[in-house]
Amino acid sequence: MNWPSVQKSDFEVVIPPSNTRGYDMELQGEIDCIAIQEKNHKMKCSAAQVQKFQEYLELTLASKFKSGRFISVNGFSKPAIAHVESELPNNIYLESYSRVC
Repeated sequence: MNWPSVQKSDFEVVIPPSNTRGYDMELQGEIDCIAIQEKNHKMKCSAAQVQKFQEYLELTLASKFKSGRFISVNGFSKPAIAHVESELPNNIYLESYSRVC
């Protein structure tokens, strides 16, 4: 995953109020504001979950976000990856990581 704008700028992590829907946190920089959606499910994230986040980013109320990062602990299903590869959205990036205990 290449996050050039995150790597080159100082960002502040902002946790929204508990009743906020659509994203879990935001990264606020001098120029960019990035929505972060994080999933810690046993199953891989589905195409429907990715589409829901993508649709949120297209709403007027999400207009402050330049892009979104969808982070999944257990990865993404093949249909979810295929959706992003076929749609080629310029505002959403997928990231997967494993927690180390």
